[in-house]
Amino acid sequence: MGSPTTNVGLIRGGSQLNIVPDYCEIEVDRRTVPGETHEEILRHLRERLSVEVELIGVCDPLYTDPQNPFVRALGQETVGAPWFCDAAFFAKSGIPAVAFGPGSIAQAHTADEFVELDEVFRAARIIEKFLLAPGPMA
Repeated sequence: MGSPTTNVGLIRGGSQLNIVPDYCEIEVDRRTVPGETHEEILRHLRERLSVEVELIGVCDPLYTDPQNPFVRALGQETVGAPWFCDAAFFAKSGIPAVAFGPGSIAQAHTADEFVELDEVFRAARIIEKFLLAPGPMA
């Protein structure tokens, strides 16, 4: 999956250009990877930066065993990815889940998001093959 990522997404503070601000607040999007705990991350931030830290949302990373019969039946190579997906909520509850779909993550959630039509047809063929195959639990 690579390394965890950190993004300072919001910065607030100050009231005017020529006045030293009395506070500065930042909101950080810190993406975790399997093996990390939120408590460990918070402790590290507090110790290293001497700052107040508050969790405003917690989302565990997605992990589904690549040997799971349903994952194997999909017939695609499983790889880690450094982005969040709602499938993580299912996996955390014990429901096998994967993030699968056409296109490139490089275009996802951008102002000019798009998917090549050939990629849509390729994904449709993979899903059709998965749905028509004998069940993985058979």
